Amino acid sequence: MAANSGLLAHLDHSGVEIDVMLLADSLRRWIEAMEQVRILLRQHQNEPEIREAMIQTIIEEALKDLDLLKEGEGPTL
Repeated sequence: MAANSGLLAHLDHSGVEIDVMLLADSLRRWIEAMEQVRILLRQHQNEPEIREAMIQTIIEEALKDLDLLKEGEGPTL
Protein backbone atom coordinates (compact mmCIF):
# COMPACT_ATOMS: atom_id res chain seq x y z
CA MET A 1 0.00 0.00 0.00
CA ALA A 2 2.80 2.41 0.84
CA ALA A 3 4.47 1.68 -2.49
CA ASN A 4 1.24 2.49 -4.28
CA SER A 5 0.88 5.72 -2.32
CA GLY A 6 4.39 6.72 -3.35
CA LEU A 7 3.57 6.07 -6.98
CA LEU A 8 0.41 8.14 -6.74
CA ALA A 9 2.34 11.05 -5.29
CA HIS A 10 4.41 11.24 -8.48
CA LEU A 11 1.45 11.20 -10.86
CA ASP A 12 0.63 14.44 -12.57
CA HIS A 13 -3.07 13.81 -13.10
CA SER A 14 -5.57 15.97 -11.27
CA GLY A 15 -8.24 14.06 -9.41
CA VAL A 16 -6.24 10.87 -8.91
CA GLU A 17 -6.24 11.24 -5.12
CA ILE A 18 -9.98 11.83 -5.11
CA ASP A 19 -10.58 8.75 -7.26
CA VAL A 20 -8.49 6.60 -4.92
CA MET A 21 -10.32 7.97 -1.89
CA LEU A 22 -13.69 7.32 -3.52
CA LEU A 23 -12.64 3.81 -4.44
CA ALA A 24 -11.50 3.14 -0.87
CA ASP A 25 -14.80 4.48 0.48
CA SER A 26 -16.78 2.35 -1.97
CA LEU A 27 -14.81 -0.72 -0.95
CA ARG A 28 -15.40 0.00 2.74
CA ARG A 29 -19.16 0.38 2.14
CA TRP A 30 -19.21 -2.81 0.06
CA ILE A 31 -17.50 -4.74 2.87
CA GLU A 32 -19.97 -3.37 5.41
CA ALA A 33 -22.88 -4.32 3.15
CA MET A 34 -21.55 -7.86 2.72
CA GLU A 35 -21.26 -8.22 6.50
CA GLN A 36 -24.92 -7.24 6.79
CA VAL A 37 -25.79 -9.77 4.08
CA ARG A 38 -23.94 -12.45 6.04
CA ILE A 39 -25.97 -11.62 9.15
CA LEU A 40 -29.26 -11.74 7.23
CA LEU A 41 -28.41 -15.06 5.60
CA ARG A 42 -27.55 -16.54 9.01
CA GLN A 43 -30.84 -15.29 10.45
CA HIS A 44 -32.72 -17.11 7.69
CA GLN A 45 -30.54 -20.23 7.50
CA ASN A 46 -33.54 -22.53 8.05
CA GLU A 47 -35.70 -20.76 5.47
CA PRO A 48 -34.35 -21.77 2.04
CA GLU A 49 -37.03 -19.92 0.07
CA ILE A 50 -36.24 -16.63 1.78
CA ARG A 51 -32.48 -17.20 1.45
CA GLU A 52 -32.83 -17.96 -2.26
CA ALA A 53 -34.85 -14.79 -2.86
CA MET A 54 -32.34 -12.74 -0.87
CA ILE A 55 -29.40 -14.19 -2.79
CA GLN A 56 -31.10 -13.49 -6.12
CA THR A 57 -31.76 -9.88 -5.08
CA ILE A 58 -28.18 -9.43 -3.87
CA ILE A 59 -26.80 -10.74 -7.15
CA GLU A 60 -29.09 -8.50 -9.21
CA GLU A 61 -28.12 -5.42 -7.20
CA ALA A 62 -24.42 -6.28 -7.39
CA LEU A 63 -24.65 -6.58 -11.18
CA LYS A 64 -26.38 -3.19 -11.36
CA ASP A 65 -23.58 -1.68 -9.25
CA LEU A 66 -21.00 -3.30 -11.51
CA ASP A 67 -22.64 -1.73 -14.55
CA LEU A 68 -22.62 1.67 -12.83
CA LEU A 69 -18.94 1.30 -11.97
CA LYS A 70 -18.14 0.41 -15.56
CA GLU A 71 -19.99 3.54 -16.66
CA GLY A 72 -18.02 5.60 -14.14
CA GLU A 73 -21.03 6.59 -12.04
CA GLY A 74 -20.43 4.33 -9.06
CA PRO A 75 -23.06 2.65 -6.91
CA THR A 76 -25.38 4.59 -4.66
CA LEU A 77 -25.34 3.16 -1.16
